[in-house]
Amino acid sequence: MKAIAFFALTAIASAAFAGGPSPVSSGGITISGTSVQKTYNNGSNVTNTAGANNKALQNVSSNAADVTIAGTSNQTTDLNGGMATNEAKGDYSVARQNLASNNGTVKINTGAKSDQYVYGNHGAFTNLADGAGAKATQNIASNYGAVTVSGTSNQYASAVWGTYANLAKGSNSIAVQNVSS
Repeated sequence: MKAIAFFALTAIASAAFAGGPSPVSSGGITISGTSVQKTYNNGSNVTNTAGANNKALQNVSSNAADVTIAGTSNQTTDLNGGMATNEAKGDYSVARQNLASNNGTVKINTGAKSDQYVYGNHGAFTNLADGAGAKATQNIASNYGAVTVSGTSNQYASAVWGTYANLAKGSNSIAVQNVSS
């Protein structure tokens, strides 16, 4: 009897896992007023890398996917003496890095605003697409994709003694770097 019960429980557990892990849902954030996001990195690096046939997405003090805020939303990324690196390395790889940016279906409305700031004192911002069909997108204090604000929207990026580098290597590769845009 114990053997039959154990067998039945094993079959039920196996059936439950047969469909694989449940998918992670992206987007769908609703705030309804304000939303302050700040990231301070002193002498440290922020790195996002995708290898061949893979995708890497990184959001640092950013709104990405289906966000609705309904008024305000300040975002700040302070990268003092560090680097922000975004790399799609390998064929058909995709890497997207958002630093204090709105990316995707983001609305803000109702009184609106949306200030975005990225400070890179002695910092470097690099974006690389290296490989056939590789695509790298780096948004620095930017609005990219379907963004609605309806009143104000200041973006500010500063790299005092810093560097911005954007490079596409490889057949049909694409590197997009948006700075305060």
